[in-house]
Amino acid sequence: MAPTGYYTFKPIERCSMCGDPTDRHIVLGRRLNKKQGRNPRKERGVGTTIMRCRSCGLVYCDPQPVPMSIDDHYGVPPESYWDPSYFKVPADYFIREVKVSRQLLGEGRKRALDIGAGLGYAMVQLEKAGYETHGLEPSAPFRDRAISKIGVPSDRLRLGSVEDADYPAESFDFINLCVVLEHIGDPGAALARALTWLKPGGVIHVEVPSSDWLIVRMTNLYYKLRRSECVGNLSPMHAPYHLHEFTVGSFRAHGRTNGYIVERYAHYVCPTYLPKVLDIIARPLMAWTRTGMEVAVWLRKEGTPPTDLRVPDSEPRITTPVDASGGSKTGSGPIKVPGTPRPCPQCGTSERTPIGAMAPHHLARCNGCGLVYTALEPSTGDLLAFYSRYLTVEDISPVTILRYEEVLDSFEPFRKNGRILETGCGSGIFMQRAAMRGWEVHGTEIGAHAIAVAGGRGVRMIDGPLDPKNYPSGHFDIVCSIEVIEHLRDPRTELRNVMEVLRPGGLFYVTTPNFNCLARRLSPGDWNVASYPEHLTYFTPRTLDRMLTSAGLRKRRLTTTGFSIYRWKVRHDRSAQNKNAAQKKEESIRMALEQKAHLRLAKRFTNAVLDLLRLGDSMKACYVKPDTDPGRIEPGPSNRMPER
Repeated sequence: MAPTGYYTFKPIERCSMCGDPTDRHIVLGRRLNKKQGRNPRKERGVGTTIMRCRSCGLVYCDPQPVPMSIDDHYGVPPESYWDPSYFKVPADYFIREVKVSRQLLGEGRKRALDIGAGLGYAMVQLEKAGYETHGLEPSAPFRDRAISKIGVPSDRLRLGSVEDADYPAESFDFINLCVVLEHIGDPGAALARALTWLKPGGVIHVEVPSSDWLIVRMTNLYYKLRRSECVGNLSPMHAPYHLHEFTVGSFRAHGRTNGYIVERYAHYVCPTYLPKVLDIIARPLMAWTRTGMEVAVWLRKEGTPPTDLRVPDSEPRITTPVDASGGSKTGSGPIKVPGTPRPCPQCGTSERTPIGAMAPHHLARCNGCGLVYTALEPSTGDLLAFYSRYLTVEDISPVTILRYEEVLDSFEPFRKNGRILETGCGSGIFMQRAAMRGWEVHGTEIGAHAIAVAGGRGVRMIDGPLDPKNYPSGHFDIVCSIEVIEHLRDPRTELRNVMEVLRPGGLFYVTTPNFNCLARRLSPGDWNVASYPEHLTYFTPRTLDRMLTSAGLRKRRLTTTGFSIYRWKVRHDRSAQNKNAAQKKEESIRMALEQKAHLRLAKRFTNAVLDLLRLGDSMKACYVKPDTDPGRIEPGPSNRMPER
């Protein structure tokens, strides 16, 4: 540790929440260091680097002020610390956590601890709800104000911090950590210590700044356009108070090794931040898109939870009737697809939380890494039987051809040996367009009919999944996986095989549905992309990036675009006949949009907004295999990612 100006700083070696070494983490940029709040002392702070943990998503500054150098900021009177609007916070800001805690713990007299009690507002609401409430506050002026002005009993509100307090083990049913962990140098250790005071089956409520806040995303985009290295994370208005920003994944990763699960979470807008008229709109919008300023999680300590939230490892073998379209019993009739318990395809853990709205498709979210996947895994024979009835599209619209050409344009800077491979290439139309440009085209597919159709278009086909034994190492400039990775039982093995056949400096192009898309958020139970056993893994931009980078690929671009109003309208009907009708109708709408300039402009604007909010139906990603030759210069930025 070395003093730097006014503060003393220390470097960070490991992620506080998941323990991941920081040398693997992502550098977001530099923390803003001008006009840092109302306290003039903060202007003497030192700008630090903003980092994001690649494993759990925690955002932090490195180096960080050591505790002794920021203690003075919390020993000031409340009026000099808080904006005056804090003293007018709406009551529901504190009642909300009380209501949810009662839902999770049930009625009856229970003991609660409010850590970082501040002015005692939450303690008052907890007491009104029937809790025997205790508090812990590190600031003497704040504690005095809570006792004298709010009426909190002095014997119930201790002076101290979570690091040095000494409560009996397993003595509380509910612990409140509202806007506390972001101030602590080691939030993981503080949360673990608080867990020792919680009874088995008890609940901890945590509310912290979210690293996915919409305003931060827009700020970062602004600075990126200005070619500035600064980012809006860990806002200078809170420097040096805020040292961390969190995601739900941060708590899932921490819970894996500390004996708790994330039982519930929500995204909020701080009620003191926006004018009332904007707050009415912003609250539901940011909660819906999960881009709010704050993320709240309710953590259940393992022991005696009231309900079995995780799928046990000893699940019975289940048989589910599914038709060839992955949905209702229509068309050519259902076939039965059994399954056995499946661990997370990303991190391998079996700890997961079922997604109730999609129970018919066995969807669950991994408690470790946050990946959404089916908790059941069909056998190879069952999948072959299913895909033997899978329809192959043999004709596509002119708009799709246009998009194919745009994608192929973006591949040109990577042409070296002129060979391209598409896994799961279907009828081979995309590879046929590539062959017209002089590419040597290869493909893989399952099923004699698809092999015959694609082979008739000049594609060198292999029947079966991608196997690196069929090709020399580093054989291809480009490997494509278009709407395929979500069908695979083991996507990580597929990515290892891609790395084998892709040359150093080559491009991997992948598209897949976006689990965080607007259509699913509007109607979670009717999202017709969810289909067992057709789709086995469901990605978000974050989980897709994590899987691709963990395989050794380096990100160039990842976008989310597209929203089909017609497809959303007919979401209730999953029959094959309806899917074909929806696809034809959608193609006609896309053709109409391409024919008028103002509609094309509106479409581009809509896609830009969907990409900014990460709400598009489809994700399109370009990742590069690192070049082993340090002297080689990679191609410059390719053309703009084609829209849907």
